[in-house]
Amino acid sequence: MKKVVMLLTTWGVVSLLLCGFRIVTKEEFKQLQTPESPLLSQIAEIFDRDLTGQLRDSATDIDDLIELFSDPNADFGQLCTQYGYRQSPDIQCNFPVKLKGQIKSVNTQSRRGTLSVTTPKGAEVKVKIGPVVGDTALRDVLKSVSYLDFNDQTVYGEFGEKINAYCLKKLEGKAFEPGESIEVLGAFSSWDVPGSPSMIQIAPAELNK
Repeated sequence: MKKVVMLLTTWGVVSLLLCGFRIVTKEEFKQLQTPESPLLSQIAEIFDRDLTGQLRDSATDIDDLIELFSDPNADFGQLCTQYGYRQSPDIQCNFPVKLKGQIKSVNTQSRRGTLSVTTPKGAEVKVKIGPVVGDTALRDVLKSVSYLDFNDQTVYGEFGEKINAYCLKKLEGKAFEPGESIEVLGAFSSWDVPGSPSMIQIAPAELNK
């Protein structure tokens, strides 16, 4: 009887192999459950073509946007619809902006480094220079790619991390000093009208001196 059972078991294993089944590792199984999106390998193209092109076409001058925010009757939802973008109403609004200003100070003590920049009209805003960009404004302002293009939120999160990493790569080798004039094209996120311009922190898609 034992011999029969062993023969049946052996035949079962052989049958599985003949049918194309194989044993996979935990890492392979994880990848089968959440396969890597091809978009993750297209970051440079998406950033330089889609994101930067969209920002150039839609960015509002930061001073103009600050003036709109300062209106006591400002309706944030309407401002988002007209000057910003969000994929659904339950997430932050992402505003594409452009800025020409002068560096007031440079903060590199934190890993989330920033430039404090004075605008032509005297407002002071922040521009992120890393080495960590802690939000997803550049990912979320992008209209050509959405979370619906990913079968898993973890992969969508990885896409955002790669977008930020590419943003920082474009800043490599650039040094900034107080008093320098810069031009910025980028985006920032907000849940509501910022309490002051200094609360605005722009993630740059382009930053030139």
